[in-house]
Amino acid sequence: MRLDNQIIEEILYDSGIEAVTQIHSIVHSSAVEYRGELPRYLEGIHQQNPDQIIDQLWWKVRKILPLTIQSIKAKVLDVLIVDSFSTDAFLLYVFVEDDVYFGFRGNLPIKIMPSVAIDLSVDLSIFYSVHNGWYEIESNDGLLQAERFDVFRDPENNKPNFLKVFQKGVNTVGFDIDSTKKEPYVLWVEDDDVEEIIDFWKFIDEWLSTMLEDVDNR
Repeated sequence: MRLDNQIIEEILYDSGIEAVTQIHSIVHSSAVEYRGELPRYLEGIHQQNPDQIIDQLWWKVRKILPLTIQSIKAKVLDVLIVDSFSTDAFLLYVFVEDDVYFGFRGNLPIKIMPSVAIDLSVDLSIFYSVHNGWYEIESNDGLLQAERFDVFRDPENNKPNFLKVFQKGVNTVGFDIDSTKKEPYVLWVEDDDVEEIIDFWKFIDEWLSTMLEDVDNR
């Protein structure tokens, strides 16, 4: 199903992205139709069905995010390259729920993680070599763009003590950077509770797939 550009433009406009210069489907259009230099990691992806495209884009994280990949393959309507004067190029994964279209933004991968995220107990670079963050484009719920990782500080001494890398609503997932092990935790803001995460990627995988649970199948 090829979506009308007006639908995509409304998603982008509602997310504060303006001055869009190109919306290019990598599901329905060939690479030669892309105006400009195709991002290198997309050069080997040819026009084919969405399942195959997701497999190619996400193969590096197939073992750590199997539920998320399964959900995307079942539900994504299109994957688009978006170019805009107001932001760097990114991929937009388009979904629909009860006739409402929305998108998840996957920024182009990065090679070097921010210094604050290099020596965590979990290697985040495995995902960020696929996308520099993957989040619902309007709410920003999901894995944050590395440049938008948020460092919380201890109110008593102003020392950095927590690195936020994921959000869902008011709740936050990140790492205790004030400890030696720098282990992951979830901050349940509504319950005023902190919970240690035993398996970070399993937790993220379940949360991302839950975010897509009620989305219509393709």
